Amino acid sequence: MHIQINNKPFYFRLLIFYLHIKWTLYIFFKTPLHKRLRLSGFVMGLWILSLFGWRLASVLRSCYFWFRYVDDIVDHDLKCQESIEEFSQSRKELLENIHDEAKLSKLKLKQIDWLIIDVYYACLKLGYDNQTSMLTLYEALEYDIIRTVENKTYYTKAEIKEYFDKLDIPSVLMTFQFINEKAVTVDDLAALIDATRTRYNLRDFIQDLLVGIVNIPLEEIEQYGIDIKQCLLANDLTEALRYEPFKLWFKDQLAYIEERLATGSLVVKEKPLRFRTRLALTYSFINPCEASLKKWRLLV
Repeated sequence: MHIQINNKPFYFRLLIFYLHIKWTLYIFFKTPLHKRLRLSGFVMGLWILSLFGWRLASVLRSCYFWFRYVDDIVDHDLKCQESIEEFSQSRKELLENIHDEAKLSKLKLKQIDWLIIDVYYACLKLGYDNQTSMLTLYEALEYDIIRTVENKTYYTKAEIKEYFDKLDIPSVLMTFQFINEKAVTVDDLAALIDATRTRYNLRDFIQDLLVGIVNIPLEEIEQYGIDIKQCLLANDLTEALRYEPFKLWFKDQLAYIEERLATGSLVVKEKPLRFRTRLALTYSFINPCEASLKKWRLLV
């Protein structure tokens, strides 16, 4: 597989560019509205990043679009001809064998799978074997499938943290590998990652709830006396915040975001980061958190 890529680099890069255009248009025009509004700006940022390094931006887009595709299948936003369990197993098999050209050539690949193959071999050229990180990230996306199969709604704080660590840490680690950023580590950005993850959970709370995903830890549901059934009666976040126990929990989450954001922003300010790293962290992490805090404070 690697040999084929190297033998026809022009045609391979043309295919990758075509897939990037296809999935950019999909996100801008075909994703559900609640996703489109939040994803379109991020995708536009990935294209703007091309100004600072075309190959880097291309790899980041390949990685994002492939995992976006998987996530949309899992969330039932995209139709799948096979069962979710079969789809999940086949994608995992791809990642498990991505390093072995002989085994990879025997798999039934979808056109979009060339994106993740592009990512793997691009990282090899940079001196990184990111197979483990990709598998860990994929296992995190499988979490929603597991929840459905197990029919388990509530999880402890430790279980939820384990899931999000699998999702967030490999994402940041692979990005640092792509851009060759060595002035900061994932541990350095723990506070900023926490703030961003909490923001995501609050932003998506109603949509997640409708598909049976509750990202309030069991301990906090009991601590605040939250009846999830009351939250399900709400059509949006504004309505949910009329329910006092949930509102109290939400306010404490805003305070947590504010505290972790202040710590994380200080790290970004003081570390000798490359310009594009600082720009990406500000654009994708700090600014969205600040905007959400400003908006949500008006609701509580």
